[in-house]
Amino acid sequence: MKNIPKILTLVSVILLLYWLVTKTINIYDYVVLGAIYELTSLIAVAATFLLPIFSLVIWGKSKFSKGLKYFLPIFISIGTIFVMIFL
Repeated sequence: MKNIPKILTLVSVILLLYWLVTKTINIYDYVVLGAIYELTSLIAVAATFLLPIFSLVIWGKSKFSKGLKYFLPIFISIGTIFVMIFL
């Protein structure tokens, strides 16, 4: 249970970087990047929207303890959703 917030933070950062790369680089200019994007986009969309919910559940199981380690994945996920939709 101790490593779950760290893993959630790492996954949140990876998803944020994924969406930043796909929004800033024209991935279809590169065949390999386009193929990787097409194969992983549905998984990334599902993970982007499910990760904040999962983070809230984990935070609830820890009896809503105060600490940045539970809020950080939620904040990063909210930022990722804004990047995914508005950028």
